[in-house]
Amino acid sequence: MEALDCAYTPMKIKAEKDNKKMDSANKFLKKAAFRQFVSNSIS
Repeated sequence: MEALDCAYTPMKIKAEKDNKKMDSANKFLKKAAFRQFVSNSIS
């Protein structure tokens, strides 16, 4: 079981890092889409 944990932990850490990257990318896209929407509404 311990060997499995050792193999699993780095994968888990990588997955968490990837999730954070995805979160920030999603936030960035939402902000960009919102700005686009606002500028379209104004003009």
